[in-house]
Amino acid sequence: MLSLFLCTSGPSVLFVYFCQFGKGRHFGKLKDYVFSKHCPTTSPKTNNSIIDSTCQRLTRETNDLLVSLHNQNPLRAAMAGLLKKTTGLVGLAVSQNPHERLRILYTKLLGSLQAIPQDAAYRKYTEQIVNERFHHVKTEPDVEKLEQKINCGQIEEVIAQAEHELALSRKMAEWKPWEPLIEEPPPNQWKWPI
Repeated sequence: MLSLFLCTSGPSVLFVYFCQFGKGRHFGKLKDYVFSKHCPTTSPKTNNSIIDSTCQRLTRETNDLLVSLHNQNPLRAAMAGLLKKTTGLVGLAVSQNPHERLRILYTKLLGSLQAIPQDAAYRKYTEQIVNERFHHVKTEPDVEKLEQKINCGQIEEVIAQAEHELALSRKMAEWKPWEPLIEEPPPNQWKWPI
């Protein structure tokens, strides 16, 4: 919902007009109130024509602006405040450049996985998931469509997952769970129930 505020001053005219984008909900009572308080010397007919023509012009210009912002550049749309302001999740702020952040994280993650043997299950499956997501990040510029393709929540959640996976991959390289046990496990260790 977009509200426009317009102030025009002239010799004996001052008006403030609120125009609800796409709908002229505030025409009647507001213009009567504003002109009765601030423009007692102008006629109601003049007041109505001024407000009506101004609102029509503003509505047209606003519509053109929104279409232009939507079709051109997400950065311009962000500057106009048309992108999301919050994730709705406590402690998780909106990412200003999610594609760049994910590119960095996935590149680091793939590099970290190189320290793990190729036949290790962790490396095989993690690499598969990361490569698939990285492909989506490279090919899909629209954040909402990217969220749908990855299908793991909001893009900020995907970034948090990538950060945690990077930390885990470094720990896995340190722990080396693919190596055989130092000594044989006790008999019946893996048997349940005993």
